[in-house]
Amino acid sequence: NERTLEAEGSIACQLQDGKDKNSRFSLLNQMALCLNLKEEEGLREAMEEYVKKTAAVEELFQLL
Repeated sequence: NERTLEAEGSIACQLQDGKDKNSRFSLLNQMALCLNLKEEEGLREAMEEYVKKTAAVEELFQLL
């Protein structure tokens, strides 16, 4: 029942050409940043946009 580390490293993602700036994952990053900076207005806007996008995805792509 021992765990052995086989390899370690890191993963990074860099957005290309400003794509996906309004993706739900980008909005999560914006929310985290606004929360850390205590920027309530930016946090509220990102949260509202995230909820709208999530509702649209759930409506358009229902799980089977």
